[in-house]
Amino acid sequence: MKRTVLPFFIAILLAAPAAFAESPSNADSSVRRRAAMAKHKARRRAALAKARHNARRRAALAKAKHNARRRAALAKAKHNARRRAALAKAKHNARRRAALAKAKHNARRR
Repeated sequence: MKRTVLPFFIAILLAAPAAFAESPSNADSSVRRRAAMAKHKARRRAALAKARHNARRRAALAKAKHNARRRAALAKAKHNARRRAALAKAKHNARRRAALAKAKHNARRR
């Protein structure tokens, strides 16, 4: 059974004897109080388990969101770096072509 469902199951099992105890009319107040306390404890345990589960879930979602954002940022940086490199290469090649063309032109003039 999953970790999340187990506390609820335990709580239900603990609450069951209190429900099946003899009717409170013939039971003295101490038994009734004990049953009520058991029921209260079980409910509280279940509530705490649920809160813990929700907190874990929220933490996991937050982590996933954070990681997704981080991945996106890294991908963007990588993309921009590649783009910059491509532009730099194009600029370099253009300058090289221009220099060669100039050299060729000057050679013709001589």
